[in-house]
Amino acid sequence: MKYIAVVDFGLMLRATQPYTTMSEVHEYNLCCIRTLSSGFTTLWLEDHLQLGETDVLECLTTLSFLAGQFPSLRLRTLVLAQSYRNPALLGKMAANFQFLTGNRLILGLGTGWKEEEYLAYGYPFPTTKTRFDQLEEAIQVIRSMWTSQPATFFGKYYKLQNAYCKPQPSHTIPLLIGGGGERRTLGLVAQYAD
Repeated sequence: MKYIAVVDFGLMLRATQPYTTMSEVHEYNLCCIRTLSSGFTTLWLEDHLQLGETDVLECLTTLSFLAGQFPSLRLRTLVLAQSYRNPALLGKMAANFQFLTGNRLILGLGTGWKEEEYLAYGYPFPTTKTRFDQLEEAIQVIRSMWTSQPATFFGKYYKLQNAYCKPQPSHTIPLLIGGGGERRTLGLVAQYAD
């Protein structure tokens, strides 16, 4: 039997660049995308809300824009801080994104780590253990939104009751789990990640 290895290349976009305007960062990203060779198949963007006073592109709205501009490329979040968006809403947003883009999303999730952003935007910044527990519940909520109609979940941190996610994803949305801390991160990856 002959095996053929396939290698995918992706471009990690800039969300920000100190001392650079948002227009310059955006134009730089567009220029890079337009010059990609055919071996590049994915665009990746990190999820940060601020870097001091520097302009920062928000991940989901930027990828939504790029999905319309570059229909041959797949879109990836690297990785969304689970605390920044209600997981039921994020599950709905991801399903809608998947529908509108023809199944081009990989949803990357993590615990979130940048305390400055949490506090600046008014989010509580719990302990690392609590953020991992919240991440695990968030994954369960998101998956239930994609597979159960209506979705109901009662956890310690998140609750939903009779929530509908229509349209449901016609294909499974791959879930990427990222983070530090080998013991807990790898356990979540083994249990939930695609």
